[in-house]
Amino acid sequence: MSGVYEVPRPGVGPALTVLWDGRPYLAAGEFAGVPVFRFRAAPSGLATTRQLRAAGLRPGGQPVAGWLAWGRASRPRWAALYRLDLARTKRTASAAQLAALAKATAVRLGLGAGAGVVQPGGPSTKTFHRAGSPNHQSDSKENSMVGQEVAA
Repeated sequence: MSGVYEVPRPGVGPALTVLWDGRPYLAAGEFAGVPVFRFRAAPSGLATTRQLRAAGLRPGGQPVAGWLAWGRASRPRWAALYRLDLARTKRTASAAQLAALAKATAVRLGLGAGAGVVQPGGPSTKTFHRAGSPNHQSDSKENSMVGQEVAA
């Protein structure tokens, strides 16, 4: 095959795997003792970190329950799969943490004493236009006069 591997690389081929809840399931292979599933072929009860985040959950320190593999064989992509029943809810920031973030953001934006308050004309309300757009204004009169004849 001249160095081209099929996704997943470490797998030996389809294998019947027994899942954490006792169900038999056909996996694409195994990597580090953990089953590898193809795209759209993962069993129910497993989710990627993005899917967990969208559901308001996080892995919570649990080990990887499976791998999701997709893409070209020469450049495979991988994602870790976690069990939904062991996932924990997302942690929320405390009031003190949110206040500290607002203060740091105000300092970063140069708002100074009005921490957390956007002042009119501040950096966040400035609008920039691309050169050549109808709303763009030249910095100097000479630039706007290029290519125009001056009446004497």
